[in-house]
Amino acid sequence: MSLTLNNATDFLAKRDGIDKTLKVIRYTSRLLLAGSLPRYAPELGAQLKALEGSLGTTRKALKLGKFLGGVKNLRSITPRTSHAALKLVAGVGDTVYLFMEQLQWMIKVGLLSKRHADSLSYVSAWFELVGYCGSITLATLLQQESLELELKILDDLARSRQTDESWGPQDEHKVQARLSELRAVRTLRTLSILQDAADSFLALADIQKSGKLLQNPALQAAAGLLSAVISGYTKWPGVKP
Repeated sequence: MSLTLNNATDFLAKRDGIDKTLKVIRYTSRLLLAGSLPRYAPELGAQLKALEGSLGTTRKALKLGKFLGGVKNLRSITPRTSHAALKLVAGVGDTVYLFMEQLQWMIKVGLLSKRHADSLSYVSAWFELVGYCGSITLATLLQQESLELELKILDDLARSRQTDESWGPQDEHKVQARLSELRAVRTLRTLSILQDAADSFLALADIQKSGKLLQNPALQAAAGLLSAVISGYTKWPGVKP
């Protein structure tokens, strides 16, 4: 119990922890609103609708720090960086999207005119989608490289067991620890791909305002909640290998 409390305290002490918590609450509210709750409890439905809208505005304000972090990450990319082109595509898409989120927040709170709100939201969604496509492609390539490295380690392990007379339990432990680390990172990367895919669906829904699939409220809420739960899990203290 004390460990869970400590982890929750550390999680909520960070901007990302607060953001992911608000995201879970927001999309849980949207999922409830997509069902029959508003029909049977209209007052509660109105309260959830207000909560959902308020949390959406709050999360936009919290993304200022992520925008600055995105600028910092872009500055660190050089031609010698591994997969530099993909990292640049993902980083530019995400950073421009986060900048536009700040403009949308200013519109929401009345600092800017609402005249260009729709077009700004449309362009923002496109940059968001570009960022996710770059991120998913990069993660897929890294997964492939990780699998190839694991196969090489397994081949070397089998060879060492047969030919290296000095091979012992300590060597075996080091190799198995390395394999466990690779697999743990690959699991988290798979979750990240699922999260980006869910968020890509939401970005597409913002771009394409028609279509039963993209504009299905329950499906949108489920995609958002899936993304929120995965991101919350991967940011939870002690999860990363």
